[in-house]
Amino acid sequence: MLRFLLTFLSLAVLVAGEVAPAATPPAAQAVLERLAKAEAKIDFDAAKARSTERLKAIKELEKVQVSTTKSGDLDAAVAIKARIEVLRKLDEIAADELMGDAKPAAKDPAKLAVGSWSATKTNGVNAQIEMKDDKSAKAVWGPLVIAGTWLVEKDRILIRWGGDSAKWENLGVDGPDKLSGDSHDAGKDGIIMVRVKK
Repeated sequence: MLRFLLTFLSLAVLVAGEVAPAATPPAAQAVLERLAKAEAKIDFDAAKARSTERLKAIKELEKVQVSTTKSGDLDAAVAIKARIEVLRKLDEIAADELMGDAKPAAKDPAKLAVGSWSATKTNGVNAQIEMKDDKSAKAVWGPLVIAGTWLVEKDRILIRWGGDSAKWENLGVDGPDKLSGDSHDAGKDGIIMVRVKK
């Protein structure tokens, strides 16, 4: 019975996080280091493959943009150009991360959020979004201008449009120049925003 109580108390203390974990033996450490290297290589190879596909898509989109412009559909050509710019920016950010040159993300998402962003949604919507210090937001989508507000909640940036709680963007910080997340009209992982540098 005493052994049971001691075991129970030890487990309770361990669950509570009061006991420091034992040192990892060298053999186990070697396995973990090999795993870390393998995962880093997988991440690098995947990022490289994504970049290759992204650059291919950019070239194809440029051809479509030229033919769309020639056909006289200037609105569609401008939308394609916006998509190309977002893809280029994403590739630039990914290249910086691969080379270890990525800028550390701001610790305060509220400071990071302020500025102009190019937003692309998986449902085909492309907009320019501006977030200001006073927590106001504005989206320009073609001829439409939509006002909103933004706030930070649990390290995520939430935008609400037109005072309607059903119209929102829920964004995580992916770096100093990239936000991505969920959208009311494009669903989970439906929006990517890249900072527009002036």
